[in-house]
Amino acid sequence: MRRVIEERAAEMADVPGGSSGLLVKTYKGKDAATAVYKFDAALVKGLRETCKQVAIEIGQWAEKRNVTLAGDLGVRILAARKRVMEREAAGK
Repeated sequence: MRRVIEERAAEMADVPGGSSGLLVKTYKGKDAATAVYKFDAALVKGLRETCKQVAIEIGQWAEKRNVTLAGDLGVRILAARKRVMEREAAGK
């Protein structure tokens, strides 16, 4: 993927944004004579997925999880939050 980006960057250096290597050149119109440049979202998605897979394999990726409060500590924290909310409501 990196090589594709580097080659596109060199090939499209004269096009605005082309030096990023993230544009794709297609043609449209009668006889396909008009060049159209578009962002290559599929390539970027592939890069992102590859980076995520590497991070997972080396242990640097963690999914967000909902933390539940259990036991006495959880009950006390929830009660404290409730008291704070009640005081704020009474003060307004």
